[in-house]
Amino acid sequence: MPYYLERNMRTRLRQKYQGPGDHNLSSPKYIIYFWGVLILLVFFPGLSFAGDTKKSVHGNKALLPGGCGSCHKGHGVKGTPMLPAAEKDFCFLCHGSKIKQRAAMKTRKLSQGGVLKDIENDFRKIYHHPIEIQGRHSSKEVLPEQDSSTPRHVSCMDCHNPHRVKKSNITAGVDGARRGVPIKGQFNRHSEADDVEEYEICYKCHSYSANLPADQKNKEEEFNRENLSYHPVEAEGKNRNVPSLIMPLTTSSRIKCSDCHSSDGYNAAKGTHGSVYEHILKKKYVESIRSAENELNYELCYSCHRREYLLRTDGWNHGKHVKMTSCKTCHNSHGSKYNPYLIDFEPTAVFTNSEVKLEFQFVENHITCQLKCHDRDHVLVNSETKVLIPIRTNKK
Repeated sequence: MPYYLERNMRTRLRQKYQGPGDHNLSSPKYIIYFWGVLILLVFFPGLSFAGDTKKSVHGNKALLPGGCGSCHKGHGVKGTPMLPAAEKDFCFLCHGSKIKQRAAMKTRKLSQGGVLKDIENDFRKIYHHPIEIQGRHSSKEVLPEQDSSTPRHVSCMDCHNPHRVKKSNITAGVDGARRGVPIKGQFNRHSEADDVEEYEICYKCHSYSANLPADQKNKEEEFNRENLSYHPVEAEGKNRNVPSLIMPLTTSSRIKCSDCHSSDGYNAAKGTHGSVYEHILKKKYVESIRSAENELNYELCYSCHRREYLLRTDGWNHGKHVKMTSCKTCHNSHGSKYNPYLIDFEPTAVFTNSEVKLEFQFVENHITCQLKCHDRDHVLVNSETKVLIPIRTNKK
């Protein structure tokens, strides 16, 4: 469908011909332009499904018998691209409960027998993308956000293009922020949106956004390929020795943001819609400093890394540390700028030692730590040996 129909045709034409504050729709230019487009849409509906749109699942009349009319209706609700309901509610007419889906089948908006997963239910979970925040979008907004005063918001169409979405590529046709430092406050855009990688879509809101919450970090900086280590989202990882990986994963594998951040549940719809776990994680991952190790608490990590290997007590005794504290105490699950193996100590749990050092070193398969954690100093007696010395107290 043409761009002006995707971005609320009436509003954009009004701004173009009459100015943003003028609500008089009697302009001859506006009338000619609007009715010309409407006639083309009504009498030549094939034009609205030109090119890739016919290949989209929404362009398949076997799935949506009403064609364009399955979604678009007359002038539509104000502030929508000719939709019969607000966007967040409209999508759930087919992607909501079974009751809503049966109602859509009765009106021939959805084909009989069409079985879709209830995504609306995911958005009811405690951790979800806040699509319920309405009236904040602008057709002219630039992402990542440049205005720190703009409230955080998101809509279905930030991640999905309804006219180009495919079963094999649910983000087809969506713009993404290219990797790199912003140029004049903006990111370069892809000319072929189908080539956008998933992480680039995530970067639109989770990288250089001026309104990034204080408790969140710039994910592009954490996944930067220049870092000493990172999970292989943008590129293959730098560590060529990861014996804990579960096949078919190898050190040459790449993963997606949605491999960790996705709706929870065995039969949940794919995508970062909502989860019972914080950060919209698909499985449980306990972050508390003093947490007991078990298969459930770190189910997310154990999806890719063999638990029995991580619990080994030989070598430098990784297993002992895993049983004492969360993975987060020592590792940043996205990336580490200065250390290999995603080592990035949690500042509320790991401190400088009695020698005012906070260091991690890995040389020729030998690991040393100089720091203070779990009430003990970690210091070096010599260049090769690491020892633990209890912190001195006044108790006798």
